[in-house]
Amino acid sequence: MAETIEELRSLPDEDIIRRHDARTQNTVVGTKHYLNELARRDMERQGERMEKLTRSMNRLTIVVTIVTVLGVVFTALSLFLCS
Repeated sequence: MAETIEELRSLPDEDIIRRHDARTQNTVVGTKHYLNELARRDMERQGERMEKLTRSMNRLTIVVTIVTVLGVVFTALSLFLCS
């Protein structure tokens, strides 16, 4: 008998893995099983790349903000010193 969605979502990962592994002894899988695993791995790698890109964008935003603030300060100083 299968669990309800609520029951399944409340299980810790270790329990789900253990239950899955116990049921694989009597299960025959098709090629879709392997394709799904490849797709999952691709999505995981893509997620990691997106995290790296996000960190790079955050660093770039900080650098641009600092340079912008410095530009405003230098412009203000030059206006006050030249007048």
